Amino acid sequence: MLRNVSVPAVYCPSRCKWIPRKCSVFIWRLGMNKLATMDALKKRNMDNGDGACVLCGDHEETVEHLFTACGVASTIWSVVSRKKDVIQGIVRIGCWCIWKSRNDIKFNNKEVKIEGIVREIKSFGLFWYNARSRGSEISWPEWRSFVNM
Repeated sequence: MLRNVSVPAVYCPSRCKWIPRKCSVFIWRLGMNKLATMDALKKRNMDNGDGACVLCGDHEETVEHLFTACGVASTIWSVVSRKKDVIQGIVRIGCWCIWKSRNDIKFNNKEVKIEGIVREIKSFGLFWYNARSRGSEISWPEWRSFVNM
């Protein structure tokens, strides 16, 4: 009876051990396209105004736009280092920080600057790396040069 049941493929990113679970869950939801972006809210009939990206104001806010095509995201990714052993975590933290900044603008009417997002990526990255990487603690100057942002 269960032989003919098809199970949809589920996106399951590989685990990055040095970032917290909340960030990993966020990345999983991002990969599943289950974030509450403006286009997703409209599809659920939860339209609350302008559907433009709150970071750049130029295009409709979709997952793809927010994390890849948005000018703010593009600038963030251009300053992220290419170091192989931490790049996975840095990219995930970058997405997390872009999402937090988007929410600060949308719900708290805060002004967000690219420099602040980059600073958050660096500080969260150092804190989470040192807290979760056993025996691999790194200093702030080493981290700054290592991450190269």
